[in-house]
Amino acid sequence: MEEESKQEHGAGKAMRKIKKMTLKRILLMMSKMKKGTFVGAILLLVLIGSVAFVYFMKKSWFIAATVNGTLVSRVSVIQELEKQGGKSVLDDMIMKMLIRDEVHRLKIVIKRSDIDAEIKTTESQVTSQGGTLDEVLEQQGMTRDDLTEQVLMKKQLEQILADKIQVSDEEINQYLKEHKINPTKDMSLPELKNKIQEQLQSTKFSTEVQKLIVDLRESANIVHYVEY
Repeated sequence: MEEESKQEHGAGKAMRKIKKMTLKRILLMMSKMKKGTFVGAILLLVLIGSVAFVYFMKKSWFIAATVNGTLVSRVSVIQELEKQGGKSVLDDMIMKMLIRDEVHRLKIVIKRSDIDAEIKTTESQVTSQGGTLDEVLEQQGMTRDDLTEQVLMKKQLEQILADKIQVSDEEINQYLKEHKINPTKDMSLPELKNKIQEQLQSTKFSTEVQKLIVDLRESANIVHYVEY
């Protein structure tokens, strides 16, 4: 009888120990769960607060306009622009990347001084006609940085196509003969030949650039994920 009482007492003690351990584990789990939930809630509030702050401080990032209180999102504007000119813009970007890769492959380097010199020449021509370069650029929706980029690419293409855009004296003389062009009081023969050379070279340049772009596109690995 006494032995059974001892066994029951031992069993009860063991059960209490198990319950105590289980309760401790449960409390620990709950503590961890509450901590995680609390941290998650804090992070969510911080995220919401950040988005709200950006929205109110930089509405132009999300909203293009409002019409009688109705929002016009920038996304909708971008989607409309893609419909109207997405293909041409994408083609232009692809072309620039192909030219950039070709320039890198051929290790072509254009000096900044050469770019500045051409821009200065262009500016002088515009000024001589009574305008300013900035006015002309603004009319075309361009900046000086855009012009610099254009001149850089033009000079890169001129080096890529150098062997294909040369104009010989024979070609110049043939052009003068075919079009029956003769020197005048205002333009001597050397001046006339220089002008014809520039004209023929410009024509060759335009033709060869188009051929180059076609060749580069055909040899490149271009994957379209959007069709316009």
